[in-house]
Amino acid sequence: MNENGCIPRTHKNKNRRPSNAFCFDDLKNAIDFIQNYAEEFGLPQPNVTNQGHPHIFLPSSGNKSSLHSTYVTSCTEANKRLVGLTTFKLLWRDCCPHIKYMTPRSDICPTCENHRANISTAAGQQEKQEHLQAFTEHLLMVEKERQVYNNAVKNARKEMELNHRPAGVIPPCSTDLKEVHFTFDFSKALSIPHHARQEGPLYFLTPRKVQLFGVAIEGQHHQINYLIDEDQGIGENGAGIKGANGAVSMLHHCLTTYGSGERSCVIHCDICAGKLFVKSHADDSEREITLLKSSISPEDITTGSVMPDILPPGGMTSERQRYLFRVVRPFVPDPFKDTTCPEAEE
Repeated sequence: MNENGCIPRTHKNKNRRPSNAFCFDDLKNAIDFIQNYAEEFGLPQPNVTNQGHPHIFLPSSGNKSSLHSTYVTSCTEANKRLVGLTTFKLLWRDCCPHIKYMTPRSDICPTCENHRANISTAAGQQEKQEHLQAFTEHLLMVEKERQVYNNAVKNARKEMELNHRPAGVIPPCSTDLKEVHFTFDFSKALSIPHHARQEGPLYFLTPRKVQLFGVAIEGQHHQINYLIDEDQGIGENGAGIKGANGAVSMLHHCLTTYGSGERSCVIHCDICAGKLFVKSHADDSEREITLLKSSISPEDITTGSVMPDILPPGGMTSERQRYLFRVVRPFVPDPFKDTTCPEAEE
C-alpha cells in the first residue's frame, strides 16, 4: 500500500500458462478425431464458391455427446490425454464449423412439390391464383391429417403410461387396450457395400441390395426394424419384398411378437389393406370394394384360425451370385467378403 497505492488485485498466474492446461498436441488430437470421423462416415456436399470448406453432414442418428464418448474410449485405449465435453464442443465450433449433424427429415410430399412448380411456372395471374388456391386447400387437408396423427400418438402414449407392458409375448386380444398406435413403411433400399466416400466404379455396378421395413410403436417409444436381404424375397433376387405379402408378413410378426394384446389399434401407413378402388365404366367415379375370400368369415380373421400358406424365399439366381462374386466382391472389406459375396454354388 505504501509503495504502490490502491491498485487492482493481480492473480498469481497472470501471464503464465496454467499447469493443467492442454498442450497443442492434445487439442490437435481431438480435432483430428472429428475430421477423421467425418471423412469416414460423413456425407460431403458440393463446394460453394467463396464459402470456405464444403459442408460435411454426419448421420442424424448420433450427436456430439455420443461422438465424444467414442473419442473418450479411443483416447483411453491409446493411452492419450483427452479433453472434456465442453472443450470438445468448443474445438468443434471453432475449428470444424463445416462438419454438422443432419437433422431428421420425413419424405417430401410430391403434391406440394407439384403445386410449387405450377405456381412458379404459371403464365398469368389467373392461373397462378388457381394453383395457389389448390395449394392452400391441400395444406389445410394436410393440417387436419397431421392433427389426427398427433392425437392418435398422444392417446396411445397416455394409455401406455397407465398400462405398463410386461416382458415377453402377449396373446392377441388379451387386454383392454384400444388406442395402441402403429406406423409402418419401407425405407429406401440399402446397398452393400456402402461407403461415405464411394469409389468411382461402384456407381456403375449393382451391389447387394437390402430392404429396410420399420414399424414404430408410438405408445412404447419403440421401433422395430426388419432387414430383408436380397436372397430373402418372395421372388428371385429380392423380387416381391415390397408387395402386399412381404409387408403383411412382417406386420403380422410385429403385432404378434411385440404387440400389447390390444383389442383394437390405430395404424398409419400409405396403403389400404384389403381394399380396391374401381370404376364401372371410364367416366364413372371410383368406388371402394373389399377383397376377402368368400370362404373366410370375419370370425376366422379375428381368431387367426385361418392363415395363408407359407411362401418359401426365392433366393438368388446363380447368375446374380456369380456377378456379386466377380464384380462386387473386390469392393467389400476383407472380413465380410465371404458373407456378402460368397462364391456361387454350382
